[in-house]
Amino acid sequence: MGSAASAYEDVEWINKLVSWTARLATTKPQIKIIGICFGHQIIARALGGECVPNGKWEVGVTEVSLTPLGQRIFGADTFDIEQMHRDHVPTVPPTFHLLGSTPVSQNQGMVRFADGRAAVGSDALPPVHILTLQGHPEFTAGIVKEIVDVAAIHAM
Repeated sequence: MGSAASAYEDVEWINKLVSWTARLATTKPQIKIIGICFGHQIIARALGGECVPNGKWEVGVTEVSLTPLGQRIFGADTFDIEQMHRDHVPTVPPTFHLLGSTPVSQNQGMVRFADGRAAVGSDALPPVHILTLQGHPEFTAGIVKEIVDVAAIHAM
């Protein structure tokens, strides 16, 4: 999920996490991996992509425009998701497919299929190995209210 740290930082615990993620993804293909926000960024870095400062915050509920593959996976043209990030993954790493974009962050999610298979032209999607989202699907209305309430108390 999210983190106060940046996935691009050259610090020991982040570098270890990147190495562990790369090792897990390459040596244990039977294990399904999901990355949310910071996890999306760590997975990208671990598997040939990068995470960089975006220069802009993306905050609040945001509409994500889905690619044709994203539409197949999510069953819609777009979806709304809570955002809270300033860092982003600017491009899709090798072996991944882009799922959706916003005007602020082009890579809002990506998927890697088992055995590196492509999803183009087939009726059935191959099994998913790794799925990531930049936004926070776990942020329900109740969770967001608690975050805002705690932030308001600490701002006083």
